[in-house]
Amino acid sequence: MKKILLTMFLILCNVLALSAQNGGAIKGDAYFNQRVVGLKKAGTLEQEVTSRFSDVYVQGIKVIGRMNEKDLRYLAKLAKGGTLNDLHSANLTDAVVENIPEGCFKDLTYFMYIYFPSSLKSISDNAFKNCNLLAVVLNDGLETIGNSAFYGVHSKSLTIPASVKHIGDAAFAGNKDYKTATVDAANTNFKMVQNMLCDVKEQKVLQCFDMAEGVIDIPQGMKSIGDEAFSPLHNVTTVRIPSSVTRVGNEAFSAAYGLKNIEVAAENPSFTTVDGVLFNKDQTDLITYPASKDGQSYTVPTTVKHILDGAFAQAGGQNAHKGMKGAEKRKNDLVKVTVPEGVESIGKDAFLYSGLSEISLPKTLKSIGSNCFYYTDLAQIVIPEGVTRLEDATFGACAVLEKVTLPSTLNYIGRDIFAVYNPALTDILLYAEVPPACDDEAFHTFDNSVTLHVVGSAVKKYKQNGAWGNGPFDSIVGDLTPTGVAHVGQSADNVTVVGIYDIHGMKLQHKVKGLNILKMSDGSVRKVMINTLN
Repeated sequence: MKKILLTMFLILCNVLALSAQNGGAIKGDAYFNQRVVGLKKAGTLEQEVTSRFSDVYVQGIKVIGRMNEKDLRYLAKLAKGGTLNDLHSANLTDAVVENIPEGCFKDLTYFMYIYFPSSLKSISDNAFKNCNLLAVVLNDGLETIGNSAFYGVHSKSLTIPASVKHIGDAAFAGNKDYKTATVDAANTNFKMVQNMLCDVKEQKVLQCFDMAEGVIDIPQGMKSIGDEAFSPLHNVTTVRIPSSVTRVGNEAFSAAYGLKNIEVAAENPSFTTVDGVLFNKDQTDLITYPASKDGQSYTVPTTVKHILDGAFAQAGGQNAHKGMKGAEKRKNDLVKVTVPEGVESIGKDAFLYSGLSEISLPKTLKSIGSNCFYYTDLAQIVIPEGVTRLEDATFGACAVLEKVTLPSTLNYIGRDIFAVYNPALTDILLYAEVPPACDDEAFHTFDNSVTLHVVGSAVKKYKQNGAWGNGPFDSIVGDLTPTGVAHVGQSADNVTVVGIYDIHGMKLQHKVKGLNILKMSDGSVRKVMINTLN
């Protein structure tokens, strides 16, 4: 009987201990305080964990005592594996630490809960960017939140404590899950206006949250709009910019999916709009083409010199035109953009996730930013002479892209140039006689056979070059001339041969005796009988 009573007592004690241990846990945190570690000295967390828990998973941890950057980065290391057995929850309420270092928990897929200590004063730039945090509870005493600190997290609510003095651009951008956002009444540095978080002293709109709908009027007196301030938004259709705004941040409206129109006060000295499209005052910079603006085609004005970062992002893409389906949506999707002579640069993310299927680029173009045509519907594209670099993922995830023509001036190709998913790609025509330098992972995501066409005299150089000749291409053929005209298949209208096949559909490196199937640059197919070969 005594043994039974003792057993029941121990069970009750364990239940009470577990209940106490879980006090203060965020709903859904199944790993709250799973392991508890006390530190006698900062910088020893890894040593303590490996000595005590080497044979068990550490999916949740509570740290007691003073910590430093080394300890915090070790916590990130525990979560970096990105599996169910890695760290999901870190309770630091009884720890002593003043700063979360830059990028510390960035891109951690399975790190979902963190509990901040009262000692915390600052959270640095990108500290939790694209981390899968399901809740953000900021501590009283926190003073500084860095740029993109909580970008892309999945918290549903946000309260800015009274102690916060500085919030960086895009600190809370990229989150479509927010349902509430408030500022402590005692905080005199920030305020909420029409679901917009505003910096009172800097007179800046920092973030418009996805609860916003319809027409948004930026308050008169605001001087600037922060980077990605309207990202992401589903139900905002019009944004009105007053005369007081003199700065619009980078990609401020690039993920405002439902945006149809931007209006600017006539007396604004810095910006203007034409048919709902946002420009700087002299119309040399195209800043934003609204994602849900009606119309299938658009011609960039001849005054424009620069198409800025994210200018056409999401325009006519999958997220645009909410509520429209089928023929109605297709009628309004932006699919064609004409870029006139005079445009010199196109920024990063410029056409990211847009519905673009056709674009003409000018001879004046000199630079193209990273992710520029990512996830578009382009079937082919010609990059003009004068462009010297292709940045990371320029043509990433272009599922129907078949052919890319690159200039003789090209001297660099970045990482994942055809990233993720380009199943249709068969031909790259490259006129550079010297193989461009490449990032080590420039071509590592090729998932189908691709033929590289180069100038005849350069074939040997490409085949002997480590980046170009070591396997990324199905074949390297020298069927181009330095003038940009193909050796074979030239016609009066300058249509060129881009592929040669036998009667069974097998790709050939050159024409053979008998029937040859020629795929032309205009998409047509020709049958040619060769009786003799020279």
